[in-house]
Amino acid sequence: MTDIPEYDDLKLRIEPGDGKSYRVTAFGPSESIATGSFTKPLSDLELDNFVLRVGLPRRLVRTDRSPKMEDEAKPFGKRLFESLMADEVGLLYRSARQVADSSNRGLRVTLYLTNVPELMEIPWEYLYDPRDAFFLSQWTYTPLVRSLDLPSALPPGELTLPITILGIASAPEGFAGLDV
Repeated sequence: MTDIPEYDDLKLRIEPGDGKSYRVTAFGPSESIATGSFTKPLSDLELDNFVLRVGLPRRLVRTDRSPKMEDEAKPFGKRLFESLMADEVGLLYRSARQVADSSNRGLRVTLYLTNVPELMEIPWEYLYDPRDAFFLSQWTYTPLVRSLDLPSALPPGELTLPITILGIASAPEGFAGLDV
């Protein structure tokens, strides 16, 4: 069993930009900031076809040695990675990875897509780092997280004891019952 490392954080906020490009602001673990742009590496039709051919990452687990990964997922992931991690943002990513690696830590990459819901359909889990030859989401040291920028969580409501709880168990016909 592999131990889960401690993580540094690289936060990538993607926001609307000019035309078909988006603004990317990267916040590194050492309070460094980089800016760049992102352009979808595939048209909507090409993206739909990719998802139909390869599948969404959560639909089916594939190894990185399957023909679909070699022929389609890696090239797509590489194009996606190179479009997102271009210029200053890429330099900050490499720098943060190097610092994390040197202290035996991971680098958690968080994508903030609140203001660009159209980008939530992109299978970001296929981000493929061509220099180190791995999918970010498949390596323990580079988990990929999607997040929404929410102003703040609501404070918990006050509870009055005793608490009444309603529990419901599903019991569809033709299936074994649940041990509730």
